Amino acid sequence: MAQDEPTVSQIQAAIEADGLSWEAEENFLTQMTTEERRGYLGVIVTPDEMAALEAETRAFAAQERVSFGTGVGAPAAVDWRSGGYADPLG
Repeated sequence: MAQDEPTVSQIQAAIEADGLSWEAEENFLTQMTTEERRGYLGVIVTPDEMAALEAETRAFAAQERVSFGTGVGAPAAVDWRSGGYADPLG
C-alpha cells in the first residue's frame, strides 16, 4: 500500500473505535498497488471528457425541445361536464 493509504490494522482500529462489529482483513485488493486498485474503480472521466458529455447532453436536450416543444399538448384543465361526456349525476 502507498504510504498515504491506511493499513488494514489502522482500518481495524477505526472500526473498533466506532464500535462496529465487522473485521478488516487482508485480501487480494489490499495486496495490490494503488494503480492496480484504480482499475477496480470503474471508468475515470477527465474534466475535458465530462465537459464534452455535458455539452452534448445540453445540445441533445435543446434539439428535443425544438422537435417536441416543452409541453405535452394537454389542456391545463378538463371539465367533463361541459363536453357531454358524463351524466349530471356522475
